[in-house]
Amino acid sequence: MSQKPMLLLEQFLAYRVVRFADKLSHAVSDIYTDEHALTIAQWRVLATLAEHDGLTAKTIGIRTSMDKVKVSRAINSLEARRLLTRSTHKGDGRVRHLSLTDAGWRLYYKVVPKALVWQKTLVNDVSEKEYETFLRVMAKLEHSIDSTQGKS
Repeated sequence: MSQKPMLLLEQFLAYRVVRFADKLSHAVSDIYTDEHALTIAQWRVLATLAEHDGLTAKTIGIRTSMDKVKVSRAINSLEARRLLTRSTHKGDGRVRHLSLTDAGWRLYYKVVPKALVWQKTLVNDVSEKEYETFLRVMAKLEHSIDSTQGKS
């Protein structure tokens, strides 16, 4: 009888990466959830707009890999807190561009130093070369996923 292949979760990349990402995301979220009452989704929207002002909700969803309901809820909450504003696109009234308000920028700049310290502490035992290699490998794997998506 031939032995059937086994999948060991601890060695299965998709499982390990999702588990790692979940742990990572929740560990860093303490910085902005406890002190600033932001959800993970709200922080991702805030940080994305800090990097790329004027994005649409759809583009934020694509950049952050969040579904449109999660993005919409985060945007509505941030707007209610006056941390971002929506402006109508001149050529298409259905399109809304999002920007951080002054209060949004102040909150962003309160969180960023703490997030950078948290990251520095996390990677303290990892050499700069190892960290750069890790980022390169992740980029290669993401590219591989993107280039094979939809192919069977």
